[in-house]
Amino acid sequence: MKAILKDKAEQYGYNSMNDTEIIKLTGYKGNPENFYNSAQYKAFKELVNRERRQEPKKLTGSRDIYEYFKFLEDLDHEQFHVLLLNNRLGIIKSIFIGKGNETGTVVNKKEVLKQVIENKAVNVVLVHNHPSGILQPSSADSQITSQLKQAIQLVDSNLIDHIIIGKGYEGKLFYSFADNGNI
Repeated sequence: MKAILKDKAEQYGYNSMNDTEIIKLTGYKGNPENFYNSAQYKAFKELVNRERRQEPKKLTGSRDIYEYFKFLEDLDHEQFHVLLLNNRLGIIKSIFIGKGNETGTVVNKKEVLKQVIENKAVNVVLVHNHPSGILQPSSADSQITSQLKQAIQLVDSNLIDHIIIGKGYEGKLFYSFADNGNI
């Protein structure tokens, strides 16, 4: 169970999981009100703490970001995530910001900025998926990128990329704003 729990939690991000997802993932069968005193929860928290003590994974480019969020390409709805990085491009935290439908999702800009500040992120990457597989950024994608870039700069951090993940439409797996000169 430990390996399955760790794999699933890493795939979807420990910090982006809500209580219901953690309870489901750990297989806890008792009263949800007693979950935080259970052996499953204590084991889950120990795995989280061990993972946090390890040296953060360093990202070297857009391909690494795509690999980290590859699970998004199989979803039938949009999800928006923010990847917070230190000054050496090591991962501080991955944060799930929102879930939408098959054509879009709402991004809470205040929440993104709050997370950047609270986690003292030096660098930030935005990531979302296009269930259609079409990787071309929409006007809304470009607008949110521009708005968040300005907001993130106000707190002395850098938006270094915005990655859109698809299903391999026209032979491409992802679109990088940075690689295409749009950051």
